Amino acid sequence: MARLRLEPNADNATISELKETGHVGSSETAVRCRAIQFSLAGASRQQVCDALDVTERALRKWIQAFNSYGIDGLIANKRPGRRRIL
Repeated sequence: MARLRLEPNADNATISELKETGHVGSSETAVRCRAIQFSLAGASRQQVCDALDVTERALRKWIQAFNSYGIDGLIANKRPGRRRIL
Protein backbone atom coordinates (compact mmCIF):
# COMPACT_ATOMS: atom_id res chain seq x y z
CA MET A 1 0.00 0.00 0.00
CA ALA A 2 1.33 3.42 -0.93
CA ARG A 3 2.18 5.90 1.78
CA LEU A 4 0.11 9.09 2.01
CA ARG A 5 2.05 11.99 0.52
CA LEU A 6 2.24 14.83 3.03
CA GLU A 7 2.46 18.40 1.83
CA PRO A 8 3.29 21.34 4.11
CA ASN A 9 0.25 23.33 5.21
CA ALA A 10 0.74 26.89 3.95
CA ASP A 11 -1.67 28.22 6.60
CA ASN A 12 0.79 27.43 9.42
CA ALA A 13 3.35 30.08 8.45
CA THR A 14 4.50 32.31 5.62
CA ILE A 15 7.84 32.02 3.88
CA SER A 16 9.04 35.26 5.52
CA GLU A 17 8.21 33.88 8.99
CA LEU A 18 10.19 30.73 8.17
CA LYS A 19 13.16 32.87 7.08
CA GLU A 20 13.09 34.82 10.35
CA THR A 21 12.96 31.64 12.41
CA GLY A 22 15.84 30.15 10.42
CA HIS A 23 18.04 33.14 11.25
CA VAL A 24 17.25 33.03 14.96
CA GLY A 25 17.63 29.32 15.70
CA SER A 26 20.48 26.85 15.34
CA SER A 27 21.85 25.62 12.03
CA GLU A 28 19.68 22.52 12.36
CA THR A 29 16.58 24.68 12.71
CA ALA A 30 17.69 26.74 9.72
CA VAL A 31 17.92 23.63 7.51
CA ARG A 32 14.45 22.51 8.59
CA CYS A 33 12.97 25.95 7.87
CA ARG A 34 14.72 26.08 4.51
CA ALA A 35 13.29 22.66 3.59
CA ILE A 36 9.75 23.84 4.31
CA GLN A 37 10.39 27.08 2.40
CA PHE A 38 11.48 25.12 -0.67
CA SER A 39 8.45 22.84 -0.38
CA LEU A 40 6.05 25.77 -0.07
CA ALA A 41 7.69 27.43 -3.08
CA GLY A 42 6.83 24.40 -5.19
CA ALA A 43 10.03 22.36 -5.27
CA SER A 44 9.67 18.59 -5.46
CA ARG A 45 10.76 16.42 -2.56
CA GLN A 46 13.69 15.06 -4.51
CA GLN A 47 14.88 18.59 -5.32
CA VAL A 48 14.66 19.59 -1.65
CA CYS A 49 16.51 16.46 -0.52
CA ASP A 50 19.26 16.98 -3.09
CA ALA A 51 19.66 20.69 -2.36
CA LEU A 52 19.88 20.29 1.41
CA ASP A 53 21.56 16.87 1.47
CA VAL A 54 18.91 15.26 3.67
CA THR A 55 16.96 12.02 3.42
CA GLU A 56 13.36 11.86 2.34
CA ARG A 57 12.48 10.32 5.70
CA ALA A 58 13.85 13.38 7.54
CA LEU A 59 11.95 15.69 5.21
CA ARG A 60 8.76 13.72 5.81
CA LYS A 61 9.22 14.04 9.59
CA TRP A 62 9.80 17.80 9.33
CA ILE A 63 6.70 18.29 7.18
CA GLN A 64 4.63 16.28 9.65
CA ALA A 65 5.98 18.30 12.59
CA PHE A 66 5.31 21.57 10.72
CA ASN A 67 1.74 20.54 9.92
CA SER A 68 1.08 19.51 13.52
CA TYR A 69 2.83 22.26 15.49
CA GLY A 70 3.62 25.03 13.01
CA ILE A 71 7.02 26.72 13.23
CA ASP A 72 7.46 25.46 16.79
CA GLY A 73 7.66 21.92 15.42
CA LEU A 74 10.76 22.84 13.39
CA ILE A 75 12.82 24.25 16.26
CA ALA A 76 15.59 21.84 17.21
CA ASN A 77 15.63 21.08 20.92
CA LYS A 78 18.65 20.18 22.98
CA ARG A 79 19.12 16.41 23.04
CA PRO A 80 19.71 14.50 26.26
CA GLY A 81 23.01 12.84 26.75
CA ARG A 82 26.23 12.82 28.66
CA ARG A 83 27.58 16.22 29.64
CA ARG A 84 30.78 17.43 28.07
CA ILE A 85 33.93 16.99 30.11
CA LEU A 86 35.58 20.16 28.84
